[in-house]
Amino acid sequence: MMRICMISLLLFSGAASATSSSDHKISTDQAKALAIAALNPQQRKLSKLEAIPDDASSASRFTYLTVVWHGVKNGSIVVENYAIDTYTGDVFSSTGECDEKKNKGLTILQAQIRADVHLSPLQYRKMKTKGPLCSQ
Repeated sequence: MMRICMISLLLFSGAASATSSSDHKISTDQAKALAIAALNPQQRKLSKLEAIPDDASSASRFTYLTVVWHGVKNGSIVVENYAIDTYTGDVFSSTGECDEKKNKGLTILQAQIRADVHLSPLQYRKMKTKGPLCSQ
């Protein structure tokens, strides 16, 4: 939980200037913080975690990220693959159909990001999806 709070503080110290109130889209840095927050407690304890965006997803509604752990001598290990909704901040598994990630720390961070991009609860409900791999 402490790590999530630290990420939140770092993230929001510069996020307000990077996001205009008219576009309602979260930044890549915010998506990375959401991906780390979505990990389970054991995964978050790993040192040298990094959320790496898939550049091919930049035109999509979703930002696809791979969370890797650089804790092995000659490489890295994939921890999780996520799809972050750039309008709502919802986090989905990018390998499991309709698998939305939720935990207390993630919920707190999502609320902060939604406030930062001026996304009202009504707007959120209108934009909410079931994820990129789920039949809408």
